[in-house]
Amino acid sequence: LPSSSKNHRYIIVAIDYFTKWVEAIPLKEVDQKEIIDFIKDHIIVRFGIPQTITTDQGTDFTGRKVVQYDQSRGMKLVTSTPYYAQANGQVEAANKVIISLIKKHISRKPRNWH
Repeated sequence: LPSSSKNHRYIIVAIDYFTKWVEAIPLKEVDQKEIIDFIKDHIIVRFGIPQTITTDQGTDFTGRKVVQYDQSRGMKLVTSTPYYAQANGQVEAANKVIISLIKKHISRKPRNWH
């Protein structure tokens, strides 16, 4: 996707494996602070503390600050198999739907996806 008109370049996606509920927000940058803020503001505040968070092995998701934050709240951090997106299939499926919807939405204004 192109950068949005507000310079968003990334989308962070979380899915509840039980309910299949998807949370997704646009981000300008992806770093440990943004990951922690997303967990706090879009997961914990809305739904409570999850038992487990499963991520890919991206360094922003597995960095010291994120690990400490998760552990301090009793969350277990699990990483999926590297270079094997299907290991986290529900999120990959949600990503495809989100990207498809955004592409349809931006067909006339490519930077208007946030």
